[in-house]
Amino acid sequence: MIYYRQKIDSFNQGFDNHSVIVMVSENHNSLLKDTKEISEAIVKCNTTREESKLLYESVWRPACEYTLGASYLSHQQCKAIERTTMTPITRKCGYAKGTAKAILFGPTDAGAAGFTPLYVKANVEKVKHFITLYRSQTNTTSRILKLVVG
Repeated sequence: MIYYRQKIDSFNQGFDNHSVIVMVSENHNSLLKDTKEISEAIVKCNTTREESKLLYESVWRPACEYTLGASYLSHQQCKAIERTTMTPITRKCGYAKGTAKAILFGPTDAGAAGFTPLYVKANVEKVKHFITLYRSQTNTTSRILKLVVG
């Protein structure tokens, strides 16, 4: 089992001295630290607005969203990560600090910036994870899930 980029040999070894709440908190802190470093790097590099948006889409989002499906962060934790790390990126992309969330997170077809809220992506990843488990034919968890759901 791989958790937090560390290999855990047995399931019990990872949970002996920790509660689930502590691990979620550690996951939040780790994700916040990583995304903060990436956003600071994006802001410091000499790029245009379009290149900054490209860096957001190709570097920040994949690094941040990779673990969201299995992290079980709350809505408030996702908003805290966004508030801390997205403000410098949106400023670098040419949007003022007080720009409305509807403009920042709205679709580009409607003339908005097209940034994706983290909690939306987290919920999408959780649904995809559930569907993957449900459709699996060989996984024990899938069998139990099919018995429970029907």
